[in-house]
Amino acid sequence: MLSDFTYTQRDRDFYQTYIAPRLPARLWDVHQHMTLPEQLARMDPAMIRADWAIQCGMAMSFEDYDRFRSTVYPGVSVSVTAFGNVVRGADHAANNAYIASLLGQHKIETGFLVLDPSVSAAQTERLYDEGGFCGYKPYADMVAGAKGADVTFPEFMPPDHMRLLNERQGKLMLHVPRPGRLPDDRNIRELLELRQQYPDITIIIAHMGRSYCPGTLTQALDKLGAHVNEFHYDFAAVLNPAVMQVALARIDHDRIHYGTDLPVFWWHGRRRWTETQYFNLAREDFDWNRHEDREHEEEYTLFIYEQLKNLLDVTGQAADPAALRQQIFYANSAALFGRG
Repeated sequence: MLSDFTYTQRDRDFYQTYIAPRLPARLWDVHQHMTLPEQLARMDPAMIRADWAIQCGMAMSFEDYDRFRSTVYPGVSVSVTAFGNVVRGADHAANNAYIASLLGQHKIETGFLVLDPSVSAAQTERLYDEGGFCGYKPYADMVAGAKGADVTFPEFMPPDHMRLLNERQGKLMLHVPRPGRLPDDRNIRELLELRQQYPDITIIIAHMGRSYCPGTLTQALDKLGAHVNEFHYDFAAVLNPAVMQVALARIDHDRIHYGTDLPVFWWHGRRRWTETQYFNLAREDFDWNRHEDREHEEEYTLFIYEQLKNLLDVTGQAADPAALRQQIFYANSAALFGRG
């Protein structure tokens, strides 16, 4: 829950100055986790302490999110594609059922089934169809117990499950594994194999392939070559304007989507970068936070506001900024999910 969330005058002023004049009237967030606290009761405390992102945000009910979006996007209509918590130890069955209930109540527009490879294909088929999901959200942690683990795609996306999704012409929200992120040669090879083996699955590469620095995305797109536009990409957790510039220069604009990765990024902060590494700074007292920029912390605004400003700045360089923003922030996702 977001019991520690605060919205400050600094946030209001930042939004009105840098975001509100340029933000489209409709947004679609394609990358949003919704989980109830009781679905995280079995989480290993050591795992939480070891992962900065898990510390930053695990639970967010629809009601929490509804209050959050009305606060941080005043006057804007926000559609959402949601899925549950994806790390080992969460109650994925209950969380998937919760997302299905939100779909059934029309509280969210679309939802992904968090894919548990230990669940049979037959049971997955029943859950998928009865829940009204649009696709799968697989995660390497489900089999490896570690984010960015060195595992193959079939280990956390079993072929029998993938054949089922291909038959339904579903969608795949893919967080790539391995320490090398998207440019890892094995990731590139397996991604292209996935595209060939399951031609009727729409593949969305989450977080631009975990490309939080420009060198990572540039290498990946170089290796994908002519296949770049066979995939969709989201900007969830991507804050670096240089990454955004690379994406807009090299990926067809109808393949790019806005996403946040909430509730991981509800906090106030900034990010610093090198060409290949990033460093989070935050005002909140997370265990990982060393407050290395304490003298400027009161100047921080919401992380997603920093993301929005940077994306609005970069799209402002286009020949028709308003049209491009409408496309990335809403129209592409509405078309992808059949709501255009």
